[in-house]
Amino acid sequence: RRRASATPSKPTLTNHHAKNCALHTTDLAAHRSSLSTAEIIMLLHPRALLVLSLAAGVAAAHQPPVLPGYNIIGEIAAGAQGVVWLAVDRMTGLAVAIKELWASSSELGTHAHLGPHPFITSPIRDFFHGGFQFIVYPLAICDLLTVVQDILQFLGAADRISVALHFAMQLARAVAFAHSRNVVHGDVKSDNVLVYYDEDAGDF
Repeated sequence: RRRASATPSKPTLTNHHAKNCALHTTDLAAHRSSLSTAEIIMLLHPRALLVLSLAAGVAAAHQPPVLPGYNIIGEIAAGAQGVVWLAVDRMTGLAVAIKELWASSSELGTHAHLGPHPFITSPIRDFFHGGFQFIVYPLAICDLLTVVQDILQFLGAADRISVALHFAMQLARAVAFAHSRNVVHGDVKSDNVLVYYDEDAGDF
């Protein structure tokens, strides 16, 4: 692992994001009747809030890599498998998530073993650089914890049940598929479940 950044400690992205979300509460409550569930989720788009947080100078806990073909915007998260960076593909202009794997990570091999599934995120590509392995993923809108904490409160009772069942069904199918391939995730929780918007299907 590269050494942590020497930048002085600053508020975490999670806390900064929570403060930003709180600023939207009054406006959303006032306009709830005219907004769809999808519009509410998009208005509380953590990806946009994350970019604002990074631009405001929230420090990364790890030293950002310099990668060919990508501009690293900042650190999204870090966990047992590696560090996730928000980046922009210089060729396409699209924002992506790049995971820098720890040497002990088995994530890439697990993806190869699982194969594709509609409710399991598939890598765009992977590569080695500077002695480290990287996986490029589509950038999620948010995680399920954000949906629960920051979004469900703006929905009516019927919509809350509908959204909860929608995501629970997808999660159950993904876990069942992994188990059928003899893969146990070991850390299934709401902030490890990523939410994407499928423009073709018009659904999450």
